[in-house]
Amino acid sequence: MSTFDRDFLIQAQDIFLCNSVCGIIPVILIDNKAYKIGVLTRTIQSELSQHVVSFL
Repeated sequence: MSTFDRDFLIQAQDIFLCNSVCGIIPVILIDNKAYKIGVLTRTIQSELSQHVVSFL
């Protein structure tokens, strides 16, 4: 697990959390600053869902 400071996160274009139960979870709000779900996050979600379906 990595730790990032607030300045690093504020500059990010895509922010997401991930784990083996929930998959990819977009972060849409930090300290009252709204973030859009970015292309990278959507792409990773899509790729993961394709692999999970093919695994089942």
